[in-house]
Amino acid sequence: MRFIVQQQDVWRVLRNTSKHTASERKRAYFFLFAYCLSIAALFASFLHFIGAWVAAGLIQLVMLIFAMLYALNIADCRDKCLNVLECERIVNPVMEVYVGLRALQLLHAIFFIQSIVLSLCYAMALVFLVWRISRGAFFVDATSLWREVGRLEQGSYFHISIDILLFVVYLVCMVFAIVARYAK
Repeated sequence: MRFIVQQQDVWRVLRNTSKHTASERKRAYFFLFAYCLSIAALFASFLHFIGAWVAAGLIQLVMLIFAMLYALNIADCRDKCLNVLECERIVNPVMEVYVGLRALQLLHAIFFIQSIVLSLCYAMALVFLVWRISRGAFFVDATSLWREVGRLEQGSYFHISIDILLFVVYLVCMVFAIVARYAK
């Protein structure tokens, strides 16, 4: 339910940009950009073999954008000493979208591009994400944010490095898949 409320906030900010702060507008534009890339990835998946691989790259790019947005928001909370409830309201919806896109990414790798290596890498990333959620080390909690802000910041940088590594694995797998398909 909180996710739906957050998305309503995003669309409200996009409709009335003059009534909101610059950071709220930037966050809304990031969400809009991610939605557009995801829709483009969905359409590209149905077009062609190479389109499905390009779509996987777009989804990975969206994942990297959300990981960077998470890291930037945590760093802002640490540096600017923002209200902890505001920080929780800003950061948690980003991570909810991140988890949903990670599951979508795994399904895309299994059903559209049918790459075993990429499917295993995405599955391991999703299992790691679920493990972090189960430990309570993923979402921001307003009651204990100031004790855990350093750990959350390190975790956000770790997620960025995972997404960069997955992008490199994606590029290598894409090259091998295209060569294997068209080398005949």
